Amino acid sequence: MSGAKDEIPAKPVDSSSLHMLVYSYLLHNNCGRTAQAFARTCGLASSGRLASAEAPTYLSSIFNAIDEDISVDALPNPTPGKGKAALAGKAIDTNGHSAKEPNRQSTETSLRKDSGADGLLERDVCSDGQSETERANELIDHHIEYLRIRQSICTSIEAGEPEVASDLLSTYFRPVLLPATSSVMPAVNSLPSRREFNALLLRLRLDTQYYVELIANHQELDALEFGQRTLWKYPDFFDSWLEHSLGFSSHTSLANQPFSRSFDSPCCSDMNSLTASDQDNDEIVSREELKMKRAEIVQHITNVGALAAYPNPRKSSLAYLLSQDRRRELAEAVNAAILRCMKFPKEPSLVFLVRQLATASNFLAAQRSSASKLPSDAQSPWSLHSFVNSDSVSHSFA
Repeated sequence: MSGAKDEIPAKPVDSSSLHMLVYSYLLHNNCGRTAQAFARTCGLASSGRLASAEAPTYLSSIFNAIDEDISVDALPNPTPGKGKAALAGKAIDTNGHSAKEPNRQSTETSLRKDSGADGLLERDVCSDGQSETERANELIDHHIEYLRIRQSICTSIEAGEPEVASDLLSTYFRPVLLPATSSVMPAVNSLPSRREFNALLLRLRLDTQYYVELIANHQELDALEFGQRTLWKYPDFFDSWLEHSLGFSSHTSLANQPFSRSFDSPCCSDMNSLTASDQDNDEIVSREELKMKRAEIVQHITNVGALAAYPNPRKSSLAYLLSQDRRRELAEAVNAAILRCMKFPKEPSLVFLVRQLATASNFLAAQRSSASKLPSDAQSPWSLHSFVNSDSVSHSFA
């Protein structure tokens, strides 16, 4: 823009767009009751805007990753007696009331079944005979039901019950845990995708946390049995990937390789290092990364297993493994994985826009302040292109 004559007139923002920004933010941050009340009162439900083509896919689509052929009992269930009936009582809303199980019949009729690793997102806006308003109300109910399940998963982890979280994930968000650990080695013919790799690492974090909780509850024998049965299966997954890929014949030398990260630090970064990337995609993980990560998890499992050797683990050098921070960080990682599985953005759009507004406002205020000290003929017109590419904007979003 070279002057006032070239300025583009301001265009009002549609209120429904702002409402969807706020609604998405509330869902992203597990504010279930607030999100539901907001959607009903601001008109997102009555207007049918959520069911329109203008709504983002993750809001206008039904998510369904429930596989009727998969039983919770088919996956490792460390705690006997915790079946689906027991899990139903664990799904709680923000007020502690039991959340009903999502309506599978209505969900499945709106979806095409798929066996892929991603959760199903069907953008069929309205089924036959269904208005946009009816569809929007169905979507809101669906969002809140799955938010409550997601919230229950995080609450279970923070309460020291990662096995409950694993069972709920296996039932409602199975793609988050693929490939799930089992006694049967999967048929792997090539290197894994980033999605498979991240899922396996997250499952390892849940299982190691369960081992830690057994130690915290003075169930050392159960912990040792679980460690041998489950934790030490994880290096086998890496061996299978490597042995079925070109050029790998033996992993015996890996144990002697230096580790890229220390697992002895009392900070929480070591557990986080088991998650290689927050991007789930079909990119193939390199052999070098697999070898490095295998060595890391062997060292990590060894350290976690050593908890059983201490009479009082909370007073040992590994006491940091028993901290509440561990639980909270794992809950955050699982929550982020679920959101990715449901195709939510990594960060709510509202947060990005507020940050953008603050940066632009600060920059323009500084420009006005400096311009007021210059002669009028020395002032250069403000340019959007120059502003976006300026160092101040680059540093703000670095």
